[in-house]
Amino acid sequence: MKVLHKNGFSLLLAALLVGGCLVSTSAQAARGMAASFGGFHDNQLDNKIYFFRNNRYSRYSADTMRMDPGYPKAIASGWPGIPDNLDAATYAGYSNSSRSNKMYLFKGRLYWRWDLSTDTMDDGYPKAISAGWPGLPDNLDAAVYGGYSNSGRNNKLYFFKGGSYWRWDIERDRLDQGYPQAISAGWQGLPNNLDMATYGGASNGPSNNKLYFFKDDLYWRWDIERDMLDPGYPKTIDSGWPGLATLGGSASQQRPQPAASRAPAGYDTFCAQEDEWCSFKGVRDVAYGANGRFYFLEGVRDGIECSNDEFDDPAPNMVKSCYIKSRGGAPQTGKVSSQPYRDQQEMRNLRESSRDVPSDPAEFLRAIERNLGR
Repeated sequence: MKVLHKNGFSLLLAALLVGGCLVSTSAQAARGMAASFGGFHDNQLDNKIYFFRNNRYSRYSADTMRMDPGYPKAIASGWPGIPDNLDAATYAGYSNSSRSNKMYLFKGRLYWRWDLSTDTMDDGYPKAISAGWPGLPDNLDAAVYGGYSNSGRNNKLYFFKGGSYWRWDIERDRLDQGYPQAISAGWQGLPNNLDMATYGGASNGPSNNKLYFFKDDLYWRWDIERDMLDPGYPKTIDSGWPGLATLGGSASQQRPQPAASRAPAGYDTFCAQEDEWCSFKGVRDVAYGANGRFYFLEGVRDGIECSNDEFDDPAPNMVKSCYIKSRGGAPQTGKVSSQPYRDQQEMRNLRESSRDVPSDPAEFLRAIERNLGR
């Protein structure tokens, strides 16, 4: 769930390399974004909504539904320790659990916890989603706090991926029984494969205590008290969230399409375009690249993000695609993983989570136990 960020010269060069065929990204305004309500405070951070895309973020006021002056900014400047290209984020509400008044940010198999009271990242993060949120999947599409209401959604957290959603009980701090369920059954009128979602905060306007869901260039508004989609939705993001569509670059930017019929031999199934999710079941080998320049990953399980972050960049300044190897397809020359992808990912997660490894051996063992959920 990431979006390319290139300047005009790079875009023009890429367009020439693939034959000059251009596609507008205005219909993908929310692609690659994450969003979260920022909680209630006694300072200037009170009642704000945050949107993340690539390496930048914007802050909106829930009272005015407008971007605050001086934004967007670099994630590194406002959220030190949080990675770029997030999958999802959510405010966790108030409760008697350790999640009270925290923000959680998700990417791949990892999550980070931000203390909204101190405006800093909590010690010991990132951690594995499987350890901190048992029952939730990796590579989330969206997450959202369910707000306060008289409905069954009161003070719950919701997580979305593909056509399914999961409901987390904040007070009991566990996944509710019977989940995941189909989005179509629990959120009538919302699409599958959401890009992001956020709680709308408290205000005197129509956004008071609402939930917002985004996909491509559209957004939906959910009434928490009535537990239903508000009439008149979806609407275009530009109409309700001025400036948001340009967070990752101008909404009128264009990017080149990948060249057709350039898949490597043996990889005859197109899976996804660059910065989209390559979805499949089971274990497969995946090629990533363009115009005869590919990198390959073996043993990928249940899908992968088609991006430079996962494969590195085999064809700079070209828009790349992912292809799945056919059964019995011939092996490829070039950059190929030397071990199953899932093992590579575990090593990557270990490297990312080892930045704050305690020097004291006893504390190190306690940290391991905490990460394993013991």
